[in-house]
Amino acid sequence: MRIVGGELKGQRLSCPKGRKIRPTTDRIKEALFQILESSYGISWRHAQVMDLFAGTGSLGIEALSRGADHVLFVERDRHSVAILAKNLERCALKERAKLVRMDVLRFLAKRIGQMSHLPFSLIFADPPYGTGLSERVLKGISAREDIIEDRGLLVVEEGKRTELHRVIEGDALDLRLTSRRVYGDTALFFYQADIHS
Repeated sequence: MRIVGGELKGQRLSCPKGRKIRPTTDRIKEALFQILESSYGISWRHAQVMDLFAGTGSLGIEALSRGADHVLFVERDRHSVAILAKNLERCALKERAKLVRMDVLRFLAKRIGQMSHLPFSLIFADPPYGTGLSERVLKGISAREDIIEDRGLLVVEEGKRTELHRVIEGDALDLRLTSRRVYGDTALFFYQADIHS
């Protein structure tokens, strides 16, 4: 597993072996970031990014390598958090990152208002495939007016057979599916936030 773009391109990242961790492949990561830059015109300068179910930090670290201002990583597994911290240190990115060890749904419900980098311009969510967690995360985000910028992006990584709602209507904002891309067994869902006026 390596960084595929930006100032740290080619840097290898640690990834545990023999555990139930499914890091995003380099091929999918490269496609994902190409879509963000070419199709959505994302500007990494001053970007505030959240990486949910962060694992060993591959997506958030990629964003930092490309110039994101700050990434908040949320991961529950102790072993993954230790490797993520090691990866941040190896890449000299600790000053531009915050790492929270907590269940993602609990975090979304209770902790968002305490974060200093709100709102986020881009959120990654890479839960275990086929568990229903993606829908719960989408609903959790749509209930918060403070979490994501108007027109901000949320990218969900799921199994290719997973179907997610095209529109998630929430109390504070709606999330609208703008694109779905399939790579092997993986599907990427791109949602855009529409904050209620």
